[in-house]
Amino acid sequence: MALNTRYHDELTYLRELGKEFAAAHPDAAPMLAESGSDPDVERLLEGFAFLTARLRQKLDDELPELTQSLVDALWPDWLRPIPPICMLQFEPVRVADKEQRSVPRGVVVESKPVDGTRCRFRTTLEVEVPPLRISALRLVAAAPARLEIRLSFNEGVSAKTSGLRRLRLHASGPMAVSASLHDLLVRHTTAIEIVAGERRVRLPERSVRAIGDGPDAALLGAAAPGYTGFSQLREWSAFPSRFLFSEVTGLEAVAKLGEATSVDLVCHLDRVPDGIPQLSESNLLLGCTPAVNLFEADADPVSVDPRSREYRVRPSGDDPAHREISAVEAVAGIIAGGDKPKPLARLFRGGRAPDREAPAWLARRSTTPDGRLLTSLSFSGSLAEFEAISIQLTCTNGRLAQAIAPGDVSIPGPGIPPTLRVRNLAKPTPHIPPPLGGQLDWRLLAQLGLNWRTLADAEGLRSTLEIHHVRAASDMQARLALKRLCSAIVSVAARPDTQVSDGALVRGVCVELLIREDGFDGEGDIALFAAVLDELISQRATLNSFGRLRVRGEQTGLVLDLPARLGSRRLV
Repeated sequence: MALNTRYHDELTYLRELGKEFAAAHPDAAPMLAESGSDPDVERLLEGFAFLTARLRQKLDDELPELTQSLVDALWPDWLRPIPPICMLQFEPVRVADKEQRSVPRGVVVESKPVDGTRCRFRTTLEVEVPPLRISALRLVAAAPARLEIRLSFNEGVSAKTSGLRRLRLHASGPMAVSASLHDLLVRHTTAIEIVAGERRVRLPERSVRAIGDGPDAALLGAAAPGYTGFSQLREWSAFPSRFLFSEVTGLEAVAKLGEATSVDLVCHLDRVPDGIPQLSESNLLLGCTPAVNLFEADADPVSVDPRSREYRVRPSGDDPAHREISAVEAVAGIIAGGDKPKPLARLFRGGRAPDREAPAWLARRSTTPDGRLLTSLSFSGSLAEFEAISIQLTCTNGRLAQAIAPGDVSIPGPGIPPTLRVRNLAKPTPHIPPPLGGQLDWRLLAQLGLNWRTLADAEGLRSTLEIHHVRAASDMQARLALKRLCSAIVSVAARPDTQVSDGALVRGVCVELLIREDGFDGEGDIALFAAVLDELISQRATLNSFGRLRVRGEQTGLVLDLPARLGSRRLV
């Protein structure tokens, strides 16, 4: 129950039931029966109602310090809000640019001012911008099935002089379109040729692969050990476009086509799934990367007060209301007259007890009456030697970023070549606060109960999806999509399996998932969900055994067999 609700309950109790109490006990409280509009009296009543509401909230909160401490030690990303996320595209400023440009991972791009503040976004993938553009895209479903991608080089650039080595592609558009296109590239492509007129060059086998789905491309930071699969499940629910990247390698062969100013990248397909929507060149983009609204910041220094048990943390800046704390990264004590701050350890983090001689800190989350996230620090020991506390944060602009329109994230930061321009393709996703209170307790208990057998059961799999779907709690459309997904899971079964790896037999488990295809946006959407689920299953397999996922469709007879995996390594 929110503090605001408790406050109104207490105020109503004072105003209405107070009259009944005065009528029943006129000698004890005769003034409670009086009706008046004295502002000073009203202020007193409101103050008592507010304090009593806080007391009720504290009695009802069921030790959040204990729950949050345990979650912070095991899965710290649960206590962080999901910040706004968007897709950025880098393009040459000049059409005649002849050089390939690179943008490292982690650069900052700012938005146009929103209420006087520029929202800062950090890229999560390295970007390469080649001297060419995709000028046409054509899918041929009739045999021999193929996907033709027309690459037109910039002015003054030819196949011979392009210096092309690889292409990083992003499938864009509605999920039914983008997931289908990505699926054609990474799962149905059997061979790739580069064609210029009558000349053809064949690329080596397996020249196209999915990228951007590994832990090094995580949107929300590194996951806890053994938690990568769950982290990817959370990111899939938050921003599925993060998984729609592919890379074509071996393109040095393009130079063999001489002075051609455009070439066709022909992807030969084993088949074209039914129901693929119409595709166009706008659905396949170059120079893209996800970007997340997270940035480093300092907190206002906190003066040490021996009477205080907790210290509220506030981001520094001209307008702190435009910043919300995502995580407390480091805390240090400032000694009067000292040369430099003394770092303080985080309590319970890393499985090691902090130095018993130095105080350790613990962050706690709560919400303010207006629904904003509040962060407080408490310490395990005395702070008497310190004059103040300095705090380093990771922050987000939170709800402020929801006012950003497509194209507004366009101000490049350090590390971005001046020959490139950048823009966001769509509005950033909404900011999502972390689950606190009863929601966190329920998720903690459910997560602690998860094991291999849970994922091999339909109800257990549905529960896992509900726990880790970060948007369902605050977004009606996401909640309906999750309900549709869970309804599409017909059954899950696990059976022992055996594979040959390096000449030896390896034992493992095959998980067979039976689904209804109408619960997804096409076969590409099914393949994307299967890839995310495969990561989870392979990591939850027992020691020295592999996990393998097979997906079968109940309505069309679809069969998806994913390679067996021993942890992160494929056996075949």
